[in-house]
Amino acid sequence: MGTERGNSNSITENASSERTGRENWRHQPWELRQMQSLPLRAKKRMTIDRIKGWYETFGENVYFSYSGGKDSTVLLEILAGFCKEYGYKLFVVFCDTGLEYPEIRKFAEHNAKRIAEKYGIEMEFVRLRPDMIFKDVIITFGYPIISKEISKIIYGARHSKSKKQSYINKLKGLSPDGSYSEYKQQYKKYEILLQAPFEISNRCCVKMKEQPAMRYEAETGKKPIVATMADESKQRLDGWCKTGCNAFDSDRPMSKPISFWTEQDVLSMILKENIEIAPVYGEVVKDFKKMGQADGQMSMTDFGIDVQDEPLKTTGCTRTGCIFCGYGCHLDKGVTRFQRLKITHPRLYEYCIGGGEFNENGMWQPSKTGLGMGFVFDWLNEKFGDGFIEYK
Repeated sequence: MGTERGNSNSITENASSERTGRENWRHQPWELRQMQSLPLRAKKRMTIDRIKGWYETFGENVYFSYSGGKDSTVLLEILAGFCKEYGYKLFVVFCDTGLEYPEIRKFAEHNAKRIAEKYGIEMEFVRLRPDMIFKDVIITFGYPIISKEISKIIYGARHSKSKKQSYINKLKGLSPDGSYSEYKQQYKKYEILLQAPFEISNRCCVKMKEQPAMRYEAETGKKPIVATMADESKQRLDGWCKTGCNAFDSDRPMSKPISFWTEQDVLSMILKENIEIAPVYGEVVKDFKKMGQADGQMSMTDFGIDVQDEPLKTTGCTRTGCIFCGYGCHLDKGVTRFQRLKITHPRLYEYCIGGGEFNENGMWQPSKTGLGMGFVFDWLNEKFGDGFIEYK
C-alpha cells in the first residue's frame, strides 16, 4: 500500500522519545541505525539468514508478497537465489488493486516468471484482487491523506465508539488519560483536520491489500515475506522494534528481511547486480545534487573505487505505490508524484484530481467522473499553507 520515505534518523529519534509500549520492544532504534551502517554485502548475508530462519520454521508454507516495485524486485532476486540453493518452490503473490502504475501491473508477472527462469526454480505466481474498488473505499470510509497514522487518528476521533476521546486527546497533545504528553505535541497541528469537509481514513490499505492477502493466508496456511523497510515510517520502525525482522509470534506472522536496509542499499544493489526494474522508474544514476557536484562530474567510482555512500537516484518515479495515495505527498521534493503523474499518465491524473461532489451530509466524495482529490488538496493547502501539497 502507498508509502512515505523519510529521514531515518529523524524517525528513530522521534520514536525513541515515545514511552508507551516500549517495554515490549525487543530492539531499540539505535540498533537499527547500527545495522543500517553495515556494508551492503553484510546486509545481504543477514537478509538471507532471516529468510532461512523463516523457511526452516514454516517450510513450504511461505509466500512472497510482491509489489513489482524496486525494493520488492531486489528481494525477489535474493529469494530466488535462496530457493535455488535450498530447493524450495517459490510462491509469488501480487495484489492487483488496480491502483498500481500500468507499467507495474504488467511488469510484476513478467518479471517474476523471468526470474524463475533465470534461476531455474519452480515458481507459482498468484494474482489477488480486492472486493472493493478504491472509489467505493473512499466513499465508504474516507480519503487517505498525510499518513496512515494520522488518517487512523482522524477517523477514530470522528467515528470510534470506544476510543473516541483517546484519539481526540492525541490531537490535543495529551495522553489517553488527558495528561500532558511531550511526545504527542507533534499531533496538535493535525487537529484542524477534524474540520475537513470530507472523510479521512486509513481503511484503504486494509480493504485493498491486507484483506485479500489475509484471505489467501487463511486459505493456504502460508506466511508472508514482504519487502518493507523500517525507515519508511514511524509505524514500520515501531513494528521492527517490537519483533525484529521475523515476527514469528505475532497474530499475523510476517517476515521483513530487508527491514534494516535503506533506499540507497536497494539502488546500489540494482546498479551493481544489473537488476531489471519496472520502466516507470527510469534508470538508476548518481545523484550529483546530493554529492554537491555538477551533473556528469567524475567521482571516485569512475576510477574503479567502490564508494558505498555515493548517493544514487532514479531518473523516473522514486516510488510506485498506489498512484492515487495521498500519504506523504506533502513531503515530496522537486517534481512531486502528482505532478509527475500529470506528465506521464494524464488521463489517470485527471481522474484522480478531477470530479467529486458533496453527498447528502455535505461531505465531499468521489463522483462518476473522478476521485475529487484536487478539492481535498486545495483545502489542505488553504489550512496548512500554499504549497503544502504541490499537485498542479
